[in-house]
Amino acid sequence: RFAQTVVLYHDRLRQKHEPGAAPIRERYAAFVAAKARGIETWCSLEPFWLIEEAISVLTIFRKVVDFWKIGKINEDLREKGVDWRAACERIATTVGANRLRYVVKKCLHAYWPDGVPLDTRAAPPAIAAILRREGELS
Repeated sequence: RFAQTVVLYHDRLRQKHEPGAAPIRERYAAFVAAKARGIETWCSLEPFWLIEEAISVLTIFRKVVDFWKIGKINEDLREKGVDWRAACERIATTVGANRLRYVVKKCLHAYWPDGVPLDTRAAPPAIAAILRREGELS
């Protein structure tokens, strides 16, 4: 398995908030290299607080990440003013539209939309059959 944390898509934001972290382009290239070698990949989309950045990461990295861990920033001034319910609606819509495999961390459970799974590692049999048939679940 190969894993990385990616919460920001635009490198200017990465430089501001994660100055010591690898550039986004390098992280993407590392996922591509892992996938090319047949290595299962997962991405930690946490701690996110900028919803548009999180949506961009999910959308752009979707073909090189096999599994996602999704969690919010906690006890940080950057979380002030974030509408977590709206953020979770957007994230849930994005993971659903792209048929991504994911787990939602406890910190977001209270905000996650009703009826949307918190964890797709063990998809219900009917959904798992569809995902397997379409090559989305091994």
